[in-house]
Formats: sequence, structure tokens, C-alpha cells
Amino acid sequence: MQVLGLLAIIGLCCMAIVPAVAATAGKPTAATSDPWSGTWDTRGSTTNALQTVGVLTLAQSGIKVTGTFSNGDNGKGTVSGTITGNQLVGTWTVDYGRESDNGPFTFVLSDDKKSFSGTWVSASDTANTLSTSPEFWDGARR
Repeated sequence: MQVLGLLAIIGLCCMAIVPAVAATAGKPTAATSDPWSGTWDTRGSTTNALQTVGVLTLAQSGIKVTGTFSNGDNGKGTVSGTITGNQLVGTWTVDYGRESDNGPFTFVLSDDKKSFSGTWVSASDTANTLSTSPEFWDGARR
């Protein structure tokens, strides 16, 4: 008798859980609906050294992304770009107080949407473009 009662309780629980799971099946999560949105720990390179760029915070709205970052040289910066497939292509700016800099970047989102790899170049760099830049900017989702 106790076994039948236990089976009935388990059956009732399953009847309550299955519709809830079915209702959320196939719905996009934040990581899939806005995969670029969030906080990223980033690192990058300059012509002189490898550095931690710092925290990059991004907000995605449709195919547009904007964000802010800080870097190891006490600079505060912004990024803005457009998504095409798994790529975010845009421009960055940074202000150090005494000077500023800017340029283009390209980030490529990993398949699991937990990291990106990218390249950047300063607008003042006349020797390189994004396709030839040795500079990288990589990130991992927090």
C-alpha cells in the first residue's frame, strides 16, 4: 500500500514538472538571445607588452552592441559595433585623461558563447590594418 502511495505521489510530481519543462523548451536563454551581452574578463596585447585589458561590459540590442571597459593603463573606454554571424565588428575609444586613442576591432564569439577572440588596431597605426594587426583582444564570460 505504501508503495502505491509513493508511486502516486511521484506520478503527480511528474505531471506538474513535465508541462513546466515543455513550456520552456526551445525558448532562448539570455546567452543565446543576446550572446554578446554580459561582463567579460579580457586581456590583450600592445606593441610593447601583454596586458590585462580589464572588465568589458557589453549590452546587445538586436544586431547592435555597445559597451565600456577599463584597461591596465587607467584608461576608460567604450566600444560599439554590429553583429554579423558570430562576429562583432566595431570601433573602440579610450581616454587616459592626458591623451586618447581609438580604432577598429573584430571579435569572434566561441561556439559555446563563453569566450571570444579578437584583433584590434589603433587608428594611428599606419603600418597595420585589422587583417594584419599583431594585436589581440580576448575575453572570457564572467
